[in-house]
Amino acid sequence: NNCLGRKYDGMNNCDVNPTAGAELWTVRTPEPKEARKVLVVGGGPAGMQAAITAAERGHRVVLAEATDSLGGALKFSFNDDHKTDLAGFASWLRYQVFKHAVDVRLDTAVDAYFIEKEKPYAVICAVGAEPIRPSFPGLDALPRFFATDVYLNPEAVQGNEPVIVGGGLVGCEVGIFLASRGKNVTILEMGPEFAPDANIIHRDSMNEAIREVGDRLRILTGRKCEAITAAGVKVRGVDGTEDVVGADCVICAMGFTPKYESVLALQRAKGVTKFFAAGDCRVSSRVKNAIHGGYYAAMDIV
Repeated sequence: NNCLGRKYDGMNNCDVNPTAGAELWTVRTPEPKEARKVLVVGGGPAGMQAAITAAERGHRVVLAEATDSLGGALKFSFNDDHKTDLAGFASWLRYQVFKHAVDVRLDTAVDAYFIEKEKPYAVICAVGAEPIRPSFPGLDALPRFFATDVYLNPEAVQGNEPVIVGGGLVGCEVGIFLASRGKNVTILEMGPEFAPDANIIHRDSMNEAIREVGDRLRILTGRKCEAITAAGVKVRGVDGTEDVVGADCVICAMGFTPKYESVLALQRAKGVTKFFAAGDCRVSSRVKNAIHGGYYAAMDIV
């Protein structure tokens, strides 16, 4: 719903169609001078979109993915009942990759030597981001998970009273996901409101989902996590008071950090004429930024 939600902010674009609102720019893009060999590193949304667009423009595309399947950060959507549309889009991207006869290589880790061996004209690096690792004391006092791992393996969350540290979009949606499966979830957010990055329409639908799970989900704002203890999470309020929120496991939803070191390592490869970073490895953000970043990187190969 970002297309509609952002209209309240004066924006006019689409998450999944990068040409919407940019038609004039697209028309003015020059055609490639010749078919180039393009190596896309990473099979998430940015990488898949980059591969599709490059193939549509006549280039010979190799898409290397380190895991055994395409999807990247969108893989979680196949396990979340509230993300059926996003899962459908992920499936559509996979289909388009194979429809355009992209040379897909799964279980393939890419380093500078791999690039030099393949000899591509251009490299589009879309290796993604990784969860921010907390640094507060007591990390091993309770079972601990990253938010994105919860979707891929919800059975691993054995406790019935998980506490989620971080009340942004990811933290809130993971909280709804677990509460809908019978867990008694508490979300801790250090800011004054939860999910401040949600647009107006997304927030309305999220509030509806929160009402559906009822008392199984509570959100505490203005609480900073100080430490993890065997009894739960020690927090400090905005007024300085301290408390312990009872928990039997902790889920970290504190955001993501781009894999800058991986990008720099690949950028050092010799013989590459064009190098682009796209998606979360450039700026950790939403699916719109990944799709648009992959599209524009491919369009810049002429």
